[in-house]
Amino acid sequence: MTIIAGFATTEPTITVTFKEKIVVQRNLVRGKVLMKFIKNSPDKPKNQHGMSTLLMSTVLIFVISMISVYAAQISVMEQKISANHYRGKQAFESAQSGLEIALSQLDFQTLDTLITAGTPTLEHTAVNATLTDYAADSALANIVGANNNGQYRLKISREAGATNNDTLVFTSYGFADDVVPENDNSNASQTITMKLKKTKYINYEPPSNLVALGDIRVTGSRASLINATGDPMAVLWTAGSATVSGATTVIATNSAGSDSQNGIYDNDSDLIAIRDIADSKKRKERLFQNFFAQSKSNLKNRATVIDCKTGCTQSILTGLSGIVWVDAHTEATFSEDGTTELTPASYETLAIVDTITLGSTTNPIVLIVDGKLTMHNPDAHISGVIYTTQDFANGNGSTARSGSGNITGSLITEGSINIGGTLTMTYDRDMLVNGLANLAMYTRLPGSWIDI
Repeated sequence: MTIIAGFATTEPTITVTFKEKIVVQRNLVRGKVLMKFIKNSPDKPKNQHGMSTLLMSTVLIFVISMISVYAAQISVMEQKISANHYRGKQAFESAQSGLEIALSQLDFQTLDTLITAGTPTLEHTAVNATLTDYAADSALANIVGANNNGQYRLKISREAGATNNDTLVFTSYGFADDVVPENDNSNASQTITMKLKKTKYINYEPPSNLVALGDIRVTGSRASLINATGDPMAVLWTAGSATVSGATTVIATNSAGSDSQNGIYDNDSDLIAIRDIADSKKRKERLFQNFFAQSKSNLKNRATVIDCKTGCTQSILTGLSGIVWVDAHTEATFSEDGTTELTPASYETLAIVDTITLGSTTNPIVLIVDGKLTMHNPDAHISGVIYTTQDFANGNGSTARSGSGNITGSLITEGSINIGGTLTMTYDRDMLVNGLANLAMYTRLPGSWIDI
């Protein structure tokens, strides 16, 4: 019994043998060693994160794989979009080139016999041909059907319900270079449609055989000037003086009677007003636009242009029709500072010295010579309108060929006219009014351009 602070307590007595003490001590020692091992072990439970790392790594790899696949798909899609854009652009440019080439060929071509009520549409029938076939119309045979960037096919038709060809619908189908066009154009990559308006290019048909701002001299021994259809039946119309020899045949009559001035209208006030314009360039342009509905530069851009800056003969005109512009004008050259004229401007000559036939009464030609024109061959025939910016002459008839030739229509010049020999000029008003009307220009109708 133990007495604590005056109290008596009774504690149980535990008897431990010596052997048991030894066992307890061993267990204590083993426990301490185990705890020390656990404490110093690198793989203790509190440092074990392997499962989390593995899971996160797997997720990251999956995300990166998905991004890579998505990026590859985007790249392929962008390539397809880029290829489609290129093919579409190629088809558009091909269709546009077909449109422009065809427009350049359509100017001054006669379509009224081809586009009719019974055949309101002309279509490019040869898919891969190098030349177009518009119902065997040779006038359109120079339209190319393919180029280096693709192919196109063309179609021209009347407007629905139209009874004439004043307005035409022009369609150009464009194809990429990897597309084989179908006959019905159903697989066209690009289609351009535009309306074309027929406009005249003769503003005022010449009223006489000869028209000049300068003087007109007809001294031929057997020259003939005939106007049996015109009104007022003039044969000469000049801003200067007119000289006609007694040996010249002048006929200025029609079914309505004879001309009171025998067809000679000299010192005409209208032409004098043009001649007296101070600015030479404006004066010439005014005379030109008095007869043509275009400026010189615009009409030249639409015409067949022949280079004659060193002089030329009729051989350069063989086989030509429509509007032909002979460029025989050499511009002046100046020093680099522009103060000194090195070479003055000059005008060369188109010389018709051999046999040639240009134009006809049903398909007249318009021959514009920016320079001088001479004509002296009995087998040279021109039907249409001749316009020169310099003098016209045909020789004095001293040789077998000199002073000869035949012109049906009208000759207009900004210079003077000197006729000798046996030149025959016949005014044909019906040809000038009707024949030239068929050689119309086709211009774009504003607001009608559509591409799909």
